[in-house]
Amino acid sequence: MCDNMDDVLQELADISAEPPLKRQLCLKCGRPLPVCWCPHLPAVPIETKNRVVILQHPNEEKRCLRTAKILELSLSCGQCVVLRGKRFSTFKYPVLKEVIGDQTQDDSNSKRKTILVYPGMGSQPLSELSTEDSYNIILIDGTWSQTRSIYAQNSPILRRNGLALGGYLQTDDTSAAETTIVIYEKLTNPLIALCDFQLSFGAVSHHSKEFLIMNGLYTKPLTKRIQQKLSNKQDIKQLIR
Repeated sequence: MCDNMDDVLQELADISAEPPLKRQLCLKCGRPLPVCWCPHLPAVPIETKNRVVILQHPNEEKRCLRTAKILELSLSCGQCVVLRGKRFSTFKYPVLKEVIGDQTQDDSNSKRKTILVYPGMGSQPLSELSTEDSYNIILIDGTWSQTRSIYAQNSPILRRNGLALGGYLQTDDTSAAETTIVIYEKLTNPLIALCDFQLSFGAVSHHSKEFLIMNGLYTKPLTKRIQQKLSNKQDIKQLIR
């Protein structure tokens, strides 16, 4: 008994009084250094004629796999703005007032149109937008429940311009801005690196719920509404979020 007690006391004595060292984080992206994706960012920030405003749920900032930072660091200074919160007002966020104000100007040649990328009834596909115009693009960053909540709580502002997901904004090949395919490749490089890091540390790739349902691989019971949509060959995205 005494020997065991001596061993226990010795183990306690060997425990360091100092807190364990935390992993070193990249000062730019905030990721641990071994999985930093900064080397995969564009060598030169991308110049576009559009501006992106991200309304980010506060919980999203705490996620280790947050991706809004990729867009923020990939675009040139001032072309991507991240606003964090649940309720957004033009009084609290002057940049939001500026963005919404752009669409009320008469001089369409010098002012951007403001759009919200969000699926909904009466939305316009992104592919139908004119590539000659420049835009303020409002995105909502969070889980589907969080984005729905932000959309509902800020309806006076956000319901002015609702556009459906479904395409990338393209730029004119003859303009100074880069074409869509080049921008897409540059923006997805750090995202691909992020996924590769996760897989190398044991993460398992998986298909979306929609993919499993559409390919007959989903093992759980389907709701009657989903079954009805499937039988009518209709889109089920709105029902599985």
